[in-house]
Formats: sequence, C-alpha cells, structure tokens
Amino acid sequence: MIRIEAIKDYLVEMLTDLTQYFETININFLSNEPENYSIDKIPTQSKIEETITGKKLMKDVYNFRCRKPYSSEMAVNLSNMGFWETFESKIYSNNEQGILPNIKEIQEIKCLNCGSIQRAGTETCEMSIQIEADYIEDGSQELSL
Repeated sequence: MIRIEAIKDYLVEMLTDLTQYFETININFLSNEPENYSIDKIPTQSKIEETITGKKLMKDVYNFRCRKPYSSEMAVNLSNMGFWETFESKIYSNNEQGILPNIKEIQEIKCLNCGSIQRAGTETCEMSIQIEADYIEDGSQELSL
C-alpha cells in the first residue's frame, strides 16, 4: 500500500467517528458538493535527518481539504470551525494511543496548522488543514506498484 492510501484509510476511519455527513475521501480531487473531502500530497523535502546507521527520518506533508456549507449564519461557521478543532484533538489523541496510519515504522501524524477557509462562495467554502506523517526508512525499502 502506498503511503497516501494509508493516510486516506486512516482519515476515513477517523471521520467515520467525527461526522455523520461523511461519505468518502478522494485523492487530489474536491468536488463542488458539500461534505466531500480530498487528501493531496504537498511537495516538500522528504528527509528530516539521517542517522549514523543509515536510517532516515522521513516526512510526508498532506493538504486535507473539504467543502463545507457556508453562510452568513454564525452557527454554520462555528460548526465548521468546531469540526477542525475536533479533528485536531482526535489526531493528538490517536497519537497518544498509538493509533496511526498503516505505514511501516510510522512515528507520528500531526497537524501543522489549524483548519481554515481557503475559498468561500455563497453557499459552500473550501477548508483545509495541513498534516504531516513522520516515519523511519532504512534505505533498503523499495516501492512496488
């Protein structure tokens, strides 16, 4: 399984606990319909550090996006921000409990910022949060497709 798929599966499980409006998570695609989600890999430097034994601490950074209802009503927008606060808390709690994506030698997954609106229309908005997955690579691993 490739890492982005493992992240997607992890988030699917997490969202099932967080919201009743969730259907699926796409990869690199966010439709115009509310309550859909996408996980997109952000191009960044992958290697954080290398040990004397040749093991490497690596990272993948993702943009987790969603389209949510949006209006001038405070309750709608508070609900959107509450979703992200709950999401961040769940990521932190999962790390503490050792509930992590199915990535070989994963160390942690973390939110790099808070969820926020990226684009707003009259009825929906696109929101996102950036997440990072840190893992160990021993140098002998090869990706097989």
